[in-house]
Amino acid sequence: MQRLKKLGIFFLILLALAAVGLLVLYGVGQSKLASRGGGAIPTADELVYPDLTDDENAAILYRAAWNTLKDTPEGTSDDAQMLVSEYTKTILARQQGETSEEALSDEDIQFVGVLLADADPAFEILRQVRDTKGALFLNDHSPASTLQNQKDMEKVGTWMRGLARYVAARALWESEQGNTDASLDWVATGLRLSNDLTNETVLIGEMVRAAIALQMLSAAQGTLYDHPLSEPVPHALLDELNDVRDRKHHGNSLRREAVFSEALMQAQGMFTLGGIWKANYLESFGAFIKAVEEDDYTERTRMLAEWSDDVARSSKGVTKFLHVLDSIMMPGLARSDDALERLIAESDLLELALALRAYEQTHGVFPETLADLAPEFLLALPQDPLNGKQYPYEKTAEHITVRSEEKDRRGDEIAFHLKPIANGVGASDEQ
Repeated sequence: MQRLKKLGIFFLILLALAAVGLLVLYGVGQSKLASRGGGAIPTADELVYPDLTDDENAAILYRAAWNTLKDTPEGTSDDAQMLVSEYTKTILARQQGETSEEALSDEDIQFVGVLLADADPAFEILRQVRDTKGALFLNDHSPASTLQNQKDMEKVGTWMRGLARYVAARALWESEQGNTDASLDWVATGLRLSNDLTNETVLIGEMVRAAIALQMLSAAQGTLYDHPLSEPVPHALLDELNDVRDRKHHGNSLRREAVFSEALMQAQGMFTLGGIWKANYLESFGAFIKAVEEDDYTERTRMLAEWSDDVARSSKGVTKFLHVLDSIMMPGLARSDDALERLIAESDLLELALALRAYEQTHGVFPETLADLAPEFLLALPQDPLNGKQYPYEKTAEHITVRSEEKDRRGDEIAFHLKPIANGVGASDEQ
């Protein structure tokens, strides 16, 4: 009996020690989590960890920037985010001589300035992200983690879009102050934010990536419309534009999407009919990726048409039941291709606009044709991904325009407009 009591006491002591040990380990884990973006942020410099990969560090920095914005007075309410978004629309309309239907009052615009000033700690963190290439937020693509990853990606996409609103507003704010260098640097930062989403595995991530990049390109339009460039043309911006237009990056993201989708369907038990659905779906996915990655416009158009015909045939009659995944997933892939084509076209137009502004500042006038830009300012003229042609160039005394002959899916024009600089340089000198 005495021995049993001693054993019981010994067992209780072991349990107590184990509990204390677990508490200590939990405390250490919590402190590490807090120090890596989950809690208070001392300084941006302390947020990069040598034991983590660039992907992990970049993801932590993005989250830290968003958490800092959330701590900004009035900076994270829905009204404040909406105000920042409306500010970008108002400034773009004002710079292009248009009347905005949702023009902000002077008091609202001043308040946007206060928000951006209060958000400086977050912008400092975003500058640090520029030195950390890549941000793979979701590393576990196993079937067990797939459903949670999908929810996490939607959350990541939401706060990445929030970051983008502030970055675009900051770019336009700097432009309004006459700081063209700083403005285009923030455009490059926003494009990096978009490019970092290329590594994600959910199709919604590609759509968010395109939306963020297009927002940055609009901000660049606002800056370049009537502001001179400093020398040299910002190489960081050109580097990010090249990443935006890289079809192989898009293809790699879609390959991850295919793996992710397969894991998702396995997690949901959708392969009850064996490997037929899986084989058809992945074969169609592979054909689409090959088409998207093709640089030659004519060949890409042929491959996409062939792919589209195959999907249409598989969505009829008895075969519809064997190709049900095609009919569910392929429309989303087609939308991603539309977004990519629009994104490449607008990125091309921004590069042309930069070259046109540089030509004007060098020679005192805009060129007679786009061909005059090469090879001094461009190695070669880009080709419109929407029709395989060169972009039209329109020159008047009041405006310079480079555009695509095609419209986007909503019927809106895809164009960049420049105004001759009003300090004696530009089209007025030709008279």
